[in-house]
Amino acid sequence: MLGGFLPGSATVSVSIASVRGFDVPGLLSALDRYPFGCLEQTVSRALPLLYFGELAASSGLRLDKALPERIQDAASRVVDMQRPDGSFGMWGAGAQGADPWLQIFALDFLIQARTKDFAVSDGVISRGLGWVRSTLGEFGPEARAYGFYVLARAGQADVGQLRYFQDTEFRNIRTGLGRGQLAAALALAGEKARALTAFQQSRQAVGSVVRGDYYGSGLRDTAGASAVAA
Repeated sequence: MLGGFLPGSATVSVSIASVRGFDVPGLLSALDRYPFGCLEQTVSRALPLLYFGELAASSGLRLDKALPERIQDAASRVVDMQRPDGSFGMWGAGAQGADPWLQIFALDFLIQARTKDFAVSDGVISRGLGWVRSTLGEFGPEARAYGFYVLARAGQADVGQLRYFQDTEFRNIRTGLGRGQLAAALALAGEKARALTAFQQSRQAVGSVVRGDYYGSGLRDTAGASAVAA
Protein backbone atom coordinates (compact mmCIF):
# COMPACT_ATOMS: atom_id res chain seq x y z
CA MET A 1 0.00 0.00 0.00
CA LEU A 2 1.27 3.47 -0.87
CA GLY A 3 0.65 6.41 1.40
CA GLY A 4 1.79 9.90 2.26
CA PHE A 5 1.72 11.48 -1.21
CA LEU A 6 0.63 15.10 -1.30
CA PRO A 7 0.28 16.90 -4.65
CA GLY A 8 3.11 19.36 -5.06
CA SER A 9 5.21 17.85 -2.29
CA ALA A 10 8.85 17.03 -2.84
CA THR A 11 8.74 13.56 -1.31
CA VAL A 12 6.60 10.47 -1.46
CA SER A 13 6.31 8.15 1.56
CA VAL A 14 6.04 4.47 0.67
CA SER A 15 5.14 1.65 3.06
CA ILE A 16 4.34 -2.00 2.54
CA ALA A 17 1.53 -3.67 4.47
CA SER A 18 0.56 -7.33 4.69
CA VAL A 19 -2.84 -6.61 6.26
CA ARG A 20 -5.29 -6.08 3.42
CA GLY A 21 -6.88 -2.62 3.51
CA PHE A 22 -4.73 -1.25 6.35
CA ASP A 23 -1.41 0.54 6.07
CA VAL A 24 -0.16 -0.67 9.45
CA PRO A 25 3.50 0.38 9.04
CA GLY A 26 2.44 3.81 7.79
CA LEU A 27 -0.05 4.29 10.62
CA LEU A 28 2.48 3.35 13.28
CA SER A 29 5.09 5.60 11.72
CA ALA A 30 2.60 8.46 11.79
CA LEU A 31 1.98 7.87 15.48
CA ASP A 32 5.70 8.17 16.15
CA ARG A 33 5.69 11.58 14.44
CA TYR A 34 2.63 12.77 16.37
CA PRO A 35 3.24 15.90 18.44
CA PHE A 36 4.02 15.09 22.04
CA GLY A 37 3.35 17.44 24.92
CA CYS A 38 -0.13 18.34 26.15
CA LEU A 39 -2.63 15.86 27.59
CA GLU A 40 -4.48 15.29 24.31
CA GLN A 41 -1.33 14.77 22.26
CA THR A 42 0.28 12.49 24.83
CA VAL A 43 -2.73 10.19 25.09
CA SER A 44 -3.55 10.25 21.36
CA ARG A 45 -0.03 9.08 20.58
CA ALA A 46 0.33 6.46 23.28
CA LEU A 47 -3.07 4.76 23.55
CA PRO A 48 -2.97 3.12 20.08
CA LEU A 49 0.56 1.90 20.83
CA LEU A 50 -0.84 -0.26 23.65
CA TYR A 51 -2.04 -2.57 20.89
CA PHE A 52 1.05 -2.43 18.71
CA GLY A 53 2.03 -5.99 19.64
CA GLU A 54 -1.24 -7.38 18.31
CA LEU A 55 -0.87 -5.43 15.07
CA ALA A 56 2.75 -6.44 14.73
CA ALA A 57 1.88 -10.11 15.12
CA SER A 58 -0.85 -9.95 12.48
CA SER A 59 1.19 -7.97 9.96
CA GLY A 60 4.62 -9.55 10.32
CA LEU A 61 6.22 -6.45 11.83
CA ARG A 62 9.16 -6.63 14.18
CA LEU A 63 8.29 -5.54 17.72
CA ASP A 64 10.13 -2.39 18.73
CA LYS A 65 11.98 -3.20 21.97
CA ALA A 66 11.83 0.45 23.03
CA LEU A 67 8.04 0.60 22.69
CA PRO A 68 7.15 -0.42 26.28
CA GLU A 69 9.42 2.28 27.64
CA ARG A 70 7.79 4.91 25.43
CA ILE A 71 4.31 3.84 26.55
CA GLN A 72 5.36 3.86 30.20
CA ASP A 73 6.86 7.33 29.79
CA ALA A 74 3.56 8.54 28.34
CA ALA A 75 1.55 6.94 31.16
CA SER A 76 3.85 8.51 33.75
CA ARG A 77 3.48 11.88 32.08
CA VAL A 78 -0.31 11.62 32.18
CA VAL A 79 -0.15 10.60 35.85
CA ASP A 80 1.92 13.73 36.52
CA MET A 81 -0.89 15.79 34.96
CA GLN A 82 -3.46 14.46 37.43
CA ARG A 83 -4.67 17.02 39.93
CA PRO A 84 -5.38 16.26 43.61
CA ASP A 85 -9.13 15.83 42.98
CA GLY A 86 -8.48 13.18 40.31
CA SER A 87 -9.03 15.42 37.28
CA PHE A 88 -6.33 16.26 34.72
CA GLY A 89 -4.72 19.53 33.69
CA MET A 90 -4.04 20.21 30.03
CA TRP A 91 -0.32 20.78 30.57
CA GLY A 92 0.22 19.59 34.14
CA ALA A 93 -1.29 19.15 37.57
CA GLY A 94 -1.07 22.88 38.24
CA ALA A 95 -2.65 23.88 34.94
CA GLN A 96 -6.26 24.57 34.12
CA GLY A 97 -8.42 21.47 33.74
CA ALA A 98 -8.69 20.08 30.24
CA ASP A 99 -11.97 19.56 28.41
CA PRO A 100 -14.02 17.00 30.44
CA TRP A 101 -14.23 14.53 27.54
CA LEU A 102 -10.46 14.75 27.13
CA GLN A 103 -9.90 14.15 30.84
CA ILE A 104 -11.99 10.98 30.67
CA PHE A 105 -9.96 9.97 27.59
CA ALA A 106 -6.80 10.32 29.69
CA LEU A 107 -8.27 8.22 32.51
CA ASP A 108 -9.40 5.60 29.99
CA PHE A 109 -5.84 5.40 28.66
CA LEU A 110 -4.41 4.90 32.15
CA ILE A 111 -6.91 2.15 32.92
CA GLN A 112 -6.10 0.37 29.66
CA ALA A 113 -2.37 0.82 30.26
CA ARG A 114 -2.70 -0.80 33.69
CA THR A 115 -4.54 -3.79 32.17
CA LYS A 116 -1.51 -4.16 29.88
CA ASP A 117 0.74 -4.32 32.98
CA PHE A 118 2.16 -0.82 32.78
CA ALA A 119 2.87 0.90 36.09
CA VAL A 120 -0.20 2.94 37.03
CA SER A 121 -1.09 2.95 40.72
CA ASP A 122 -4.47 2.01 42.16
CA GLY A 123 -4.62 5.45 43.77
CA VAL A 124 -4.38 7.23 40.42
CA ILE A 125 -7.22 5.16 38.98
CA SER A 126 -9.32 5.45 42.14
CA ARG A 127 -8.97 9.24 42.26
CA GLY A 128 -9.82 9.50 38.56
CA LEU A 129 -12.94 7.36 38.86
CA GLY A 130 -13.98 9.25 41.98
CA TRP A 131 -13.70 12.54 40.12
CA VAL A 132 -15.83 11.18 37.27
CA ARG A 133 -18.51 9.95 39.67
CA SER A 134 -18.65 13.19 41.64
CA THR A 135 -18.72 15.58 38.67
CA LEU A 136 -20.55 13.53 36.03
CA GLY A 137 -23.66 15.68 36.26
CA GLU A 138 -21.67 18.77 35.28
CA PHE A 139 -20.45 17.33 31.96
CA GLY A 140 -21.99 17.80 28.54
CA PRO A 141 -23.85 14.86 26.98
CA GLU A 142 -20.86 13.44 25.06
CA ALA A 143 -18.56 13.50 28.09
CA ARG A 144 -21.28 12.06 30.33
CA ALA A 145 -21.79 9.15 27.95
CA TYR A 146 -18.04 8.49 27.93
CA GLY A 147 -17.92 8.83 31.72
CA PHE A 148 -20.73 6.32 32.16
CA TYR A 149 -18.88 3.91 29.86
CA VAL A 150 -15.60 4.16 31.79
CA LEU A 151 -17.41 3.76 35.11
CA ALA A 152 -19.32 0.74 33.79
CA ARG A 153 -16.12 -0.93 32.67
CA ALA A 154 -14.78 -0.42 36.18
CA GLY A 155 -17.93 -1.96 37.67
CA GLN A 156 -19.02 1.38 39.17
CA ALA A 157 -22.01 2.30 37.02
CA ASP A 158 -25.17 3.57 38.74
CA VAL A 159 -27.95 1.80 36.85
CA GLY A 160 -30.56 4.33 37.93
CA GLN A 161 -28.48 7.22 36.62
CA LEU A 162 -27.86 5.36 33.37
CA ARG A 163 -31.56 4.79 32.79
CA TYR A 164 -32.44 8.38 33.64
CA PHE A 165 -29.74 9.74 31.36
CA GLN A 166 -30.92 7.60 28.47
CA ASP A 167 -34.54 8.63 29.01
CA THR A 168 -33.88 12.36 29.32
CA GLU A 169 -30.62 13.19 27.53
CA PHE A 170 -29.98 10.57 24.87
CA ARG A 171 -31.32 12.78 22.08
CA ASN A 172 -28.70 15.39 23.02
CA ILE A 173 -25.81 13.00 22.34
CA ARG A 174 -24.88 14.01 18.82
CA THR A 175 -22.12 11.56 17.91
CA GLY A 176 -22.39 7.90 17.06
CA LEU A 177 -19.45 7.24 19.38
CA GLY A 178 -21.15 8.89 22.35
CA ARG A 179 -24.34 6.94 21.74
CA GLY A 180 -22.34 3.76 21.36
CA GLN A 181 -20.48 4.39 24.61
CA LEU A 182 -23.76 4.84 26.48
CA ALA A 183 -25.11 1.68 24.85
CA ALA A 184 -22.01 -0.23 25.96
CA ALA A 185 -22.36 1.14 29.49
CA LEU A 186 -25.96 -0.10 29.58
CA ALA A 187 -24.88 -3.53 28.31
CA LEU A 188 -22.12 -3.78 30.93
CA ALA A 189 -24.65 -2.82 33.61
CA GLY A 190 -26.96 -5.64 32.54
CA GLU A 191 -29.50 -3.44 30.72
CA LYS A 192 -29.47 -5.49 27.50
CA ALA A 193 -32.77 -4.29 26.00
CA ARG A 194 -31.92 -0.63 26.59
CA ALA A 195 -28.43 -1.23 25.22
CA LEU A 196 -29.80 -2.73 21.99
CA THR A 197 -32.02 0.31 21.43
CA ALA A 198 -29.11 2.66 22.06
CA PHE A 199 -26.81 0.73 19.71
CA GLN A 200 -29.41 0.92 16.96
CA GLN A 201 -29.62 4.68 17.44
CA SER A 202 -25.84 4.88 17.50
CA ARG A 203 -25.68 3.31 14.04
CA GLN A 204 -27.97 6.03 12.71
CA ALA A 205 -25.55 8.74 13.87
CA VAL A 206 -22.24 7.07 12.93
CA GLY A 207 -20.37 8.90 10.19
CA SER A 208 -22.21 12.19 10.58
CA VAL A 209 -20.19 15.37 10.92
CA VAL A 210 -20.78 17.11 14.25
CA ARG A 211 -19.86 20.78 14.20
CA GLY A 212 -17.75 21.83 17.17
CA ASP A 213 -16.57 18.31 18.02
CA TYR A 214 -12.86 19.16 18.03
CA TYR A 215 -11.65 15.70 18.99
CA GLY A 216 -13.84 13.71 16.62
CA SER A 217 -14.64 12.81 13.06
CA GLY A 218 -16.93 10.48 11.18
CA LEU A 219 -14.10 7.97 10.87
CA ARG A 220 -13.35 8.11 14.59
CA ASP A 221 -17.02 7.56 15.40
CA THR A 222 -17.26 4.56 13.08
CA ALA A 223 -14.14 2.93 14.55
CA GLY A 224 -14.96 3.82 18.15
CA ALA A 225 -18.60 2.76 18.00
CA SER A 226 -17.57 -0.54 16.41
CA ALA A 227 -15.02 -1.13 19.18
CA VAL A 228 -17.44 -0.51 22.03
CA ALA A 229 -20.11 -2.59 20.33
CA ALA A 230 -17.67 -5.50 20.13
